[in-house]
Amino acid sequence: MKEDLSQKLLSLKKTFITLNELENIVLANNYDELRAIVNEQIADEVIMAVGKKNTNGLIPPLHLKYRICNTAEDLSPYFDEIRHLHPDLKISEYLANPHLYKMHRHIVLPLSDMLKTRSETLRHKMSKNERAYSIWHDEKMLDDSKAKSVIAFLEIAERLNYYLTPEPFFDFVLRSQKEMTVLIIENKDTWFTFRKLLTKNPEKCCLHGTQLDAVLYGEGNKVTKPGGIQAYADNVLSANVQFLYFGDLDFTGIDLFSRVCKANPGANIKLFAELYQDMLDLTEWDQLGQIRKKQKTDINMNGFLSFFSADHMIMIQELLKANKYIPQEAINYPILATLLQVNEG
Repeated sequence: MKEDLSQKLLSLKKTFITLNELENIVLANNYDELRAIVNEQIADEVIMAVGKKNTNGLIPPLHLKYRICNTAEDLSPYFDEIRHLHPDLKISEYLANPHLYKMHRHIVLPLSDMLKTRSETLRHKMSKNERAYSIWHDEKMLDDSKAKSVIAFLEIAERLNYYLTPEPFFDFVLRSQKEMTVLIIENKDTWFTFRKLLTKNPEKCCLHGTQLDAVLYGEGNKVTKPGGIQAYADNVLSANVQFLYFGDLDFTGIDLFSRVCKANPGANIKLFAELYQDMLDLTEWDQLGQIRKKQKTDINMNGFLSFFSADHMIMIQELLKANKYIPQEAINYPILATLLQVNEG
């Protein structure tokens, strides 16, 4: 933890420390991590670089020598302030480590004031940004790495009683009810085609025997954000949701489905296999194009393929082996209108 490192450095009986000595204390996994940790200690005024040109020659560079900034500073004026903190804010630890308090002070003081004068506000749940603004008048404070570190040190995160705002998605909800079926669509054109047809004919929302209650545009990798789909179901729809997924039939599309499921282990997500079967059955294979962009091919397809019959499984494997693909735009407006049994007049 960053505070542990700060205390260790400040407790050393020396004025200077070399980069090699820092490396032995930090035990970073790689150079980028080492550089980030050293720069954090500089920003917290625990150490200070010595010599403008005295660097290690790497890019970005680190200095080879640092001054430990604990030698002459009198921190006793902070003791009375520390004693008047709210009792839940580790007063004894700060009295033992006043330099640590000095680093935390701009975060701890407003928190202490809130706990002493407005603790009842914690009974009411707020979003993370709302809670941050109500305490520090800075809505981004709880996103700050230093603030996160201080909150963890104080072991008070749960008490702050805030929720993470769910990722907003483009969606079209036909009906809200306790049990819903939501179709996640990979591409914008296909999502808009679904939305246009369902808006035009809201009563025609049964596809391959499945009634759709909403269609959601996944926006590429956005839909793979950890917990995003589950949060959308819990906080936006407030329903028990069966999710169906429909994307491109290529390596990237298959991998997206796997990643969506992995990112939302608590969500009920299945493949809308019938639409993929439509793509396989309705396209002319000799007219299919080659996968143009370089795609990651060493993906686990077992979960994806498990939704298909043996014949369609073989077709998909042969398609990909030939480096061909079918975009979901193959299910175009007139095809989807027919599948939905929508009369265009």
